[in-house]
Amino acid sequence: MKSNTLRSFSIPTLELDDKEQKVPQLTFPVSIQMDAQVLSEAIEDVSVVAESVTFLGEKELLSVKAEGDLSKAFIEIRNDEHTVITVKDEEKYKAKYSLEYLKKMIAGSKLHDKVSLHFNNDYPLKLEYKVTDRLLLSFILAPRVDND
Repeated sequence: MKSNTLRSFSIPTLELDDKEQKVPQLTFPVSIQMDAQVLSEAIEDVSVVAESVTFLGEKELLSVKAEGDLSKAFIEIRNDEHTVITVKDEEKYKAKYSLEYLKKMIAGSKLHDKVSLHFNNDYPLKLEYKVTDRLLLSFILAPRVDND
């Protein structure tokens, strides 16, 4: 890889299955385009208090919350010139995800300064970093289910 620096990697040969992996067709009523830095900071902040994060999507508002045994964190992200929140049917949507995996996924912010976040009620999360005509890094993360 070349940019301002030259980076070299040696990777062992991987055995791949011959079958094609299919990407599931998912529908998302909540779609958010935002600065990747805002999402990264929110994830890092809530990871201090818990192992999972809950996203709450409603008209013009994304809430990011986490609760530990004794601690809580709550972050509100609103529509502005850098954040576009689109919610179908103007309902409220809520889903919980593992912070362990989300923290790995947000490392994609090194590739692009914008991120798209898509989710639904207790449904997989889709996280995308897209540079038109150059790059698409897309993640799908299963929801975390509480055993109540």
